Amino acid sequence: LGITGLLIFFFFESSWKLIIVVCAGLLLAILGAHLHRNLVRAGEKLFLILLDSIAVNLAFLFFYWLRFESGLFSTLIVIPLSEYLVPAIWVTLYWLVLFAFLGLYEFRSQLPMKEEWKKIIKGVVLGIIIFSVLSIKFISLRFVLLYSLSLILLLLFFRKVFILWERALFTRGIGLRKTLIL
Repeated sequence: LGITGLLIFFFFESSWKLIIVVCAGLLLAILGAHLHRNLVRAGEKLFLILLDSIAVNLAFLFFYWLRFESGLFSTLIVIPLSEYLVPAIWVTLYWLVLFAFLGLYEFRSQLPMKEEWKKIIKGVVLGIIIFSVLSIKFISLRFVLLYSLSLILLLLFFRKVFILWERALFTRGIGLRKTLIL
């Protein structure tokens, strides 16, 4: 995947080539070096990545609505939502790569929900700190705080739904692996 990303980056003239390289890096980060261990529950990971992508984009849409459509904040220039397509893709990839590096897609057997929530909150706080340092001139602190709060709430909600759904399946015997203890 890494070699494919490098070849695409250096040999094809496209505005989307960086996104392809970042996606390849995301796949490498999620799959990691222990390919067998990570592919055992690949379906759950992909579903969790999909839920996180939805949460990140809903937080992004809520931020846009709050900033430009709600009337709560004065704006001199209203930027159309279509202008945010490429930044939304980058923001989604940023969060997914960060979550993958922080181990939010690693499954630990029956991790308490509180521990999962702590990991999510730590990941979002770290991501917001990195994002704020990189874009300190472009966005105000109150919008960063509103975005981070909505992102945390949406991620916690989707993770809770995922964990409850997974536990319900386990109680029915779905998704359990048969093990022989000698």
